[in-house]
Amino acid sequence: MRSDALRALVELKSSDDFLSVFLRVASKQKTFRWDTWEFGYDLLVHPKKIHQLNESNLLKLVFLITQLKNHETITFQTAVDSGAVQEILDSARRLTDVQSVKFNAQVDGDYDFRADTPPNRDPDSYSETLRQYHKLLWSKSLPDGSILKLSDQRSGTYLYYSSPKGEFNLTSDSISHSYHYVKRMQHILDALDPAWSRFIYDDLHRIGGYSLFPGNKKDGSMTINQARGCNQRIVDRFDLTLECIRRFYEGNDSPLTKTFEVYSDFFELFSSFEGFVDFFALQDLVDSKYSTVKFFLPFDETFPLKPFPKDLDEYDVFIRNTLGFVLSRTKRLTNYSQEFLESKP
Repeated sequence: MRSDALRALVELKSSDDFLSVFLRVASKQKTFRWDTWEFGYDLLVHPKKIHQLNESNLLKLVFLITQLKNHETITFQTAVDSGAVQEILDSARRLTDVQSVKFNAQVDGDYDFRADTPPNRDPDSYSETLRQYHKLLWSKSLPDGSILKLSDQRSGTYLYYSSPKGEFNLTSDSISHSYHYVKRMQHILDALDPAWSRFIYDDLHRIGGYSLFPGNKKDGSMTINQARGCNQRIVDRFDLTLECIRRFYEGNDSPLTKTFEVYSDFFELFSSFEGFVDFFALQDLVDSKYSTVKFFLPFDETFPLKPFPKDLDEYDVFIRNTLGFVLSRTKRLTNYSQEFLESKP
């Protein structure tokens, strides 16, 4: 049975006092850092993703509305005029129309993984929808014909895989980056049109912007996710990470070679660079011969220090290439999930 709070929203009639009902519902919710919930504030002005929210976040959005008296520009009337209040009520009805909201095998390419992630937390760790998408998409044949069958039932792991080649705790990692929270990039990001900035940040939370890497630390080394984020010649750029992976399969050095050597058993699962690219649907980031990575910015083969976009023009090139990759890969993955559904007896 759904919560009393949801029922109160469902029973709200158009003649009722919206705000008084919202205040009553909010009074039963635990407080949280509502004042820093950027995604929530954005939903009140641009409500098209409210229908994606799980019950917990929908009720948190109700709570956020009751705190708008403390906001400089967004008011309760803003939420009414934008359609956010009506979307909240419609979503409450949707959630009470079914006994449970279950994951299905169709990947939604428009789904934003912040929708079921607690405010200001990382979807890689907290979005259950993202974990189930990963489980569906990557439980499939490896190049040697064996099946990488992922389990979400092993305690202390994100997605677990055991085979004669080893045991693997694979965790989610964002493979796109807007540098939204990078201090040295703020002067560039502040110069972006707010609508364009929102579009960028929204689209990077699609499934095409995420992949899996080993999440367990080995031999005192950083994980792959940590190393590519901390290495000053990579700065979390996935195009440069993929070039390092290409070189690793060829036996050549890169800024991430030592880390990759620690996790060589993971890379061995895919036999070759082509096998890795095909398995994780990364074809849009390489040429047709799998011999060259399509970089987000011009690359001179030297891995210079701090390869951030240097100005607004470079950032525009970088982010458009990043978005193009994420959207193309999202399409590949949604098509794959549809093919999986159609192949089921």
